[in-house]
Amino acid sequence: MPGQTPQGHEPQESIYMPGGASGGGGAGGAYVFADLDHLDRVIGRWQTLHDDIVADSHVVRRAIRILAPPADDTPSVTQAKAATDSLTNGHAHNQAMADYARKYIQKLKATRTQYATAEQNSIDAIRNADPYQ
Repeated sequence: MPGQTPQGHEPQESIYMPGGASGGGGAGGAYVFADLDHLDRVIGRWQTLHDDIVADSHVVRRAIRILAPPADDTPSVTQAKAATDSLTNGHAHNQAMADYARKYIQKLKATRTQYATAEQNSIDAIRNADPYQ
């Protein structure tokens, strides 16, 4: 439900925008961040999310490997197969989430490089400006 925090997850500032605002970027799909430190924190949180997704993948794969029907009768075999099928679908979804997070991290890192370059260019321009022109 909206406004509820899943157990084990502490409420935190949005990984998208400062102050918990929602949205993934500015006009034209551009990213909007207050500064490089904020962007570094966002990248760190996405990396943590990615790592958690990958860790979950190991748990799901292990569950698929060890799942076995409790008995050798039709209902047990049928339910074990249904559970395996469900876990297999869940693992596919998990892999899609991990791939999305990995690609998003790559985009954020590219954005960080662009921000850092622009910031350095601005600093250099100010330092090299002739105050008497």
